[in-house]
Amino acid sequence: MSSVTSTTTTTTVSTPRMSAGSLLSGAVPLAAYSPPSNSNASTTGTAVPSASSSASTLRSLYPRAARALLQRDVALTYSLLVSAFALLTPPESAVPGILDPHRRKWDILRITLETTVFATPPASADPEALPAPLRANLMLSAQGLIATLHARSVRLFTPQAQSPKAAYLPAQMLVVLVLSSLKLHCADAGRSIVEDWLAQRESVERVRNDAEGYLRVLELFCLHVLPRLHDWEYAEEFLGYERELTPQSRQSLQLSLKALRKQEIEEARSIPSPPPLSIPNSSTSSPQRFPSPALSTSSSSSTDTDDTHSTRTVVPHTPQRRNQNGTAGRTPTPSVSSSSLSDMKYTNGLGSAHDGHGKRSRSPVSPARAGSSTFRSRTGVNRVGSDLSPAAASQRAISARSSPSTLTLIKASLRPLFSRISASQFVFALLFVLVPILSFLLRRRRRRMAGAASDTGVDEVRRRLALRVSEPRAGVLGAMWWGLARAVADAVRMAGGGLV
Repeated sequence: MSSVTSTTTTTTVSTPRMSAGSLLSGAVPLAAYSPPSNSNASTTGTAVPSASSSASTLRSLYPRAARALLQRDVALTYSLLVSAFALLTPPESAVPGILDPHRRKWDILRITLETTVFATPPASADPEALPAPLRANLMLSAQGLIATLHARSVRLFTPQAQSPKAAYLPAQMLVVLVLSSLKLHCADAGRSIVEDWLAQRESVERVRNDAEGYLRVLELFCLHVLPRLHDWEYAEEFLGYERELTPQSRQSLQLSLKALRKQEIEEARSIPSPPPLSIPNSSTSSPQRFPSPALSTSSSSSTDTDDTHSTRTVVPHTPQRRNQNGTAGRTPTPSVSSSSLSDMKYTNGLGSAHDGHGKRSRSPVSPARAGSSTFRSRTGVNRVGSDLSPAAASQRAISARSSPSTLTLIKASLRPLFSRISASQFVFALLFVLVPILSFLLRRRRRRMAGAASDTGVDEVRRRLALRVSEPRAGVLGAMWWGLARAVADAVRMAGGGLV
């Protein structure tokens, strides 16, 4: 019995370390497992068949599940996953066991199935054909699904005696979760997963010593997740402050990041700018636009027998209609705008069109219209006025108007003010505002004229002194009243003298 125990122990120690590529491909060689030699015989007898039988069952089910997933057989794949995870439970300790490789492979298969079904649900007429948990996932958002998958994987790889912790998640599983987030176009969820893992990975020795997995996580984070979020500066700063990678690996990531950013800039420059919005010209219209019947009648009844110097048919604003006695009578028809005239030029329903040589060609018209209208050919001398669009015609009409005079502007600005003033207010303003101001201006003018006429300013000084002596000393109110009374008196005097 001791010889058997030593042999199995030697086989367990010599088990090679599995690479990430072999785990993804599914070709994982498994070694036999036996408990330590000092363990209880009864415990050994129950543990060995359980672990070995579980590994054998999982090994036989995995190829069938992978084949069913490739064939998009969702029901079979899900049933095999349920059978496999009935045997896979969280590990008892942080030490890797015999079921650890199977735990990774089956969890990757489950994440792939749920992500694929969420991204492209199978087209089935029977909604009940999809398993209930997968139908429940379809009700979640992309961020919610990634968060659910991440929490479940953390719980699967955390030892049973501890609370769920992201540090126990292998780097391979983290890469699969981040790739799923990129497939579902929610890079924010992948970024939060990676940042959470990077913040806690130092607490688990097995994850901390996985240099290859750490490099793969940083490559995915800096070259795929952050560029999807257009956070180039943060990616450059992260690689600049990182110190666990080798200098060659760090430099390679930095060069790849710069190349990706340069490529994005070049692609952004190569995108053609959208063409400017073309403003449709009112002088041109689609051939499917037809004028109103009234417009067609008025335009078809236009005749002109005097002018023979234009190649265009003139449509008057008020067409003439011949009476029975041969005289031309005017009918009050609505005026035709320039846009309507331009529409008439290119509309087939009006009965005429221009050919390539500047001449007009007749098109079939109704007998009534043919009898009531004739079209004359003229050489073009007035083409500019008829070819103007409505905007150009209105602009020319506005520029042709004479600018209003200053007096007109003053009247227009004062008219609303006078309309709101009553008669009593107007008289009050006239007596106590306008008359004093006018009197003050006239006095200043008279003084200026008197000062210019006299040789010296003696008379002006004497006059000012006389005015000051004659003014009462009653303070400010008295002076104001005296000035007002004098202004009224001067106004009355000027009115009597015929100056006002």
